[in-house]
Amino acid sequence: MTVAQSIDNNDWKTYKGSTENTATTEVTTPDSNNTHQNTPLVIPNYSNATPGRVQNFQSTRIKLLSDKYSSVYDGKMNGYRIQIYSGSDRAAANGKRSDFLARFPDVRANLDWEQPNFKVRVGSYRTLLQAQKGLVEVKERYPNAYIVKDEIELPRLGTPNDGAQ
Repeated sequence: MTVAQSIDNNDWKTYKGSTENTATTEVTTPDSNNTHQNTPLVIPNYSNATPGRVQNFQSTRIKLLSDKYSSVYDGKMNGYRIQIYSGSDRAAANGKRSDFLARFPDVRANLDWEQPNFKVRVGSYRTLLQAQKGLVEVKERYPNAYIVKDEIELPRLGTPNDGAQ
């Protein structure tokens, strides 16, 4: 069915399709060279389509790699943190953590329990050099702070990569 006479050539997307029970509808539109020669465009009519089934064919090797990656990746990696407190008093540890967050609001501070002590560790540094740079800033307020190896969270997407997340 050619409907070029009833549809403006610049507005062919507004064509609603035929109400007839046909498999396809042919619309003529200008060709890409703008020579005003009409070329047919076939628009399928899916009104009589039946629901189908989608099957995913995946290599077993890809499935094994995906499973292995999922089991290994947990969003953490080996890195460094700065420890500013270690002691058995939980209230004192929470106080140090709160004080640190008030002074450095952009740096993550964790309160960890390793029997028998509470430890306040701050920052998430991938390299020792990044941790040493952070330690210089922290030592001004916490002179007993030191660097420890620890498991750190991977940085979130869209955050600056300065190590002090």
